[in-house]
Amino acid sequence: MFRNALIIGLGLMGGSVALALKQKKLAESISGYDIVEAMMDKALRSAMIHKKAGDLTAAVADADLVVVCSHLAAYKEIGNAISRFPKADAVITDVGSVKAPAFLLASFLTSEQKHNFVSSHPVAGSENSGISGARADLFERRKVIITPLSNTKPRTVQAVAKMWKELGGETEVMVAEAHDAIYAGVSHVPQFLSWCYADFLSRVGKLIENPEENFTRFTRIAASNPALWQDIFLANNKNISSVIADFYLNFSNIMREVESPQKAELQERFARAINDRKALKDEYSGYRETPWAAADFDATVMVPRVIALALLEVTADMKYAGPGFLDFSRQIISDPERTSGYLVGKRREILPLLQDFFDCMDNFYKIVERNTKPDILLKMAESRNNYLKCVGKNPL
Repeated sequence: MFRNALIIGLGLMGGSVALALKQKKLAESISGYDIVEAMMDKALRSAMIHKKAGDLTAAVADADLVVVCSHLAAYKEIGNAISRFPKADAVITDVGSVKAPAFLLASFLTSEQKHNFVSSHPVAGSENSGISGARADLFERRKVIITPLSNTKPRTVQAVAKMWKELGGETEVMVAEAHDAIYAGVSHVPQFLSWCYADFLSRVGKLIENPEENFTRFTRIAASNPALWQDIFLANNKNISSVIADFYLNFSNIMREVESPQKAELQERFARAINDRKALKDEYSGYRETPWAAADFDATVMVPRVIALALLEVTADMKYAGPGFLDFSRQIISDPERTSGYLVGKRREILPLLQDFFDCMDNFYKIVERNTKPDILLKMAESRNNYLKCVGKNPL
C-alpha cells in the first residue's frame, strides 16, 4: 500500500502502528522517529521498524505515509518539520485523542499537504504507555474516528480509512468539534475520575491487598502516564470541564437521594444505567465480565458504583466508548434493588465516604478549571502515585 512509512513517536501507539503495518505488509519500509534515542534503538532491536530516522525532516522527505503518534504538545514542531519537505502525494495522519492540536499541526503544512492530511483517533490503548506494551493487534475490532479538514481530498480520507480497516479497525468519519465533545465524556472524564478515586483511597487510608479483577479493571487507568494526559486536558479543557460540571451536579443529586432516603428513585437510576451500558457492552463480542462478588460494601464497592452511576447518566454518545470505559463502569453491574437498598440502609456509613470522594473531586476540578500546565501535571502525578501506593506498588 505504501512504499515508505514514517512513524513519529514510538510509544505504545507508535510501536503498535509500526508492528501492525509490518504484520499486514502495508508498507515496504517502516522508519521510526522519537526524540528519545533509546526508543528508536529498542524499536529497531525488536524489529518493529526497518530503520531509525535520525533526522526528522530528512525522513519526512522520503515518506509517502506519515503517522504522528507523539504527545500533543509536540504537534507544532512536527507540523513545522513536515512542511519543510513537501511531498505532493504523501498521506499524513495522527492518532491523537483530541483534534484541536491536529489542526494546529495542519496549520503549518503547505496547501498541498493540507489536502493530504486527515486526522484520526484509534480508540485503543492501555494504561501502559511505553513501547514495551506495543501490539500488532491493538486496533483489532476497535473504533477509529477520522476527522478530515474542510479541504482534505476524498482520496486521502479513503486511503487512511482503508489503512485502519486493514489494521483491524472500524472507521467512522466525524467533524472534529463533535469528536472532542464526545471523547471528553467517554474517555477524558473517566481518566479524571480514576485519579479522583485514587486520591479518595489515599484520603481514607485504604490499602488494597489482592484486589479482585473487577476492582483492578475499574482502577487500572489511574496508572496512566500524567505527561500524556496533561496535553489532553489542556487541549480539550472546555469540553472536559463541561462534562465534569455535569457529573459534579449529578453526583450531588445522588448523594441527596441516599440521604433522604429515596430507594425507589435510586433503584430506577441503577436499572436504567445498567441497561444503557449493556447496549455498549453488546457491541464488543470479546468483552467478558462478571458481577462483583464482594460481600463487604465499603469504599471499594459502593463508592465506585455511585461513580459509575453518575458517569453513565451524564455520558452522551456512549456508543463511541471503548473497552476502557467498559472497564471503568463495570462496577455498576449488580442487582439494582440490592445496591440501592445498601446505599439507603447503610447511608450513615456510606455518605461520609461519598462526601470524601466529592471533596477529592472538588479539589482536582478546581485545578482543571484553572487550565495551568504545571498545576495539572503535578496533580495528575500526585494522584497516580496515590493509586500506586494504595495497591501496593512503588510510586514513580
